[in-house]
Amino acid sequence: MFFVNFKAVTIRFMKAILPILLFLISQSLAGQSSSGPNDAGTFSNNASVGTVAWSSQGNAITSNDNYAQATVSLGLLGSANTNYLVATNYGFAIPGTAIITGIKVEVEKHYFIILGLLSSVTDNSVRLLKGGAIGGTNNALGAWPSSDAYSTYGGSADLWGRTWSAADINNSGFGVAISTHIAAGLAGLDMDALVDHIRVTIYFNIPVPVKFVDMEGIQLKEKIKLHWSTATESGNSHFIAEKLIPGLNEWKAIDTIPAAGESNAILHYTAFDESPELSNLYRIRQVDKDGQFTFSKTIRVAFDPAAYPLVRIYPNPAGERVMISSVYPVTRVELTDFRGQMVRQIRLPGTNSQAELMLGRLPNGIYSLLIGTKDHQYVQKLIVEK
Repeated sequence: MFFVNFKAVTIRFMKAILPILLFLISQSLAGQSSSGPNDAGTFSNNASVGTVAWSSQGNAITSNDNYAQATVSLGLLGSANTNYLVATNYGFAIPGTAIITGIKVEVEKHYFIILGLLSSVTDNSVRLLKGGAIGGTNNALGAWPSSDAYSTYGGSADLWGRTWSAADINNSGFGVAISTHIAAGLAGLDMDALVDHIRVTIYFNIPVPVKFVDMEGIQLKEKIKLHWSTATESGNSHFIAEKLIPGLNEWKAIDTIPAAGESNAILHYTAFDESPELSNLYRIRQVDKDGQFTFSKTIRVAFDPAAYPLVRIYPNPAGERVMISSVYPVTRVELTDFRGQMVRQIRLPGTNSQAELMLGRLPNGIYSLLIGTKDHQYVQKLIVEK
């Protein structure tokens, strides 16, 4: 008989799929950036808390088994808090527009006790420095390990009870302050708190100057109407609606719209193409106050002249004359017969969208009427019937 070990298959399946799941999770968090972990450049002892000072503070710069240490000998049931071991000057260069979202501190540490009985070393206070001042949330954890290991304080979404700018993080006065609690229990001689390394990672988001929500284009009579919305704007100056010129592979500005500049609300914008082609490609150029720019997605919008005649001729059939009405100013009118020979022609200055063409002495028949404007020309069938 053939037996399947479902438990083993399940374990192998989970081991196979776990890396994929972790990858997908990391991609979903890709909008958040990080810097570090960085090592401190300056170390000191701060006596604003506790009574036991730290010596050799600079040994905590790297993980190399050289330790910053606080040592105390205590009697029965005695206890003491250490001063703050302060690490600053982390050398971050976070972009000035960044929004700080989290701060992670990792401390490699352990304790050492001679003749300890029910003795312990635990965190007393773990805080951050902002501009050289210790404050914010106390993120102290529990007992220290007896051999070197990293403990993690804070994280990608923890601001330690304070507000932070990129300048605060980049400042040499940004750092970490650690104080421990040492308890002797029934006995404790030469009790040491030892720190080998303190490193910091900063998490942040770079706000996009403009977040486009949607963009669409529709034919509105003789024009194309473009509509787009933004969810956020930061340092935004204006929008330029652009159209791809057929055959030239060049983008032409067709409208410029002022932007709100700073907004966290949904805002709506509209631009128009006054001279659309049958098929049109559009995009929106978003321009910042400093001249930097980004683009929206590109959309294609079709234009159907039949949906809204740009040129009308009347009457049709016509007798002695035909009237021409155009959306755009008319520059020329040409009438050709069935053989393609021009039988009537007029030139106009392009200042009027109305024109009149006299048809006297033309024989009855079917003619082709061309109406020209500055950028377009239209051809329509004209019946002459007297």
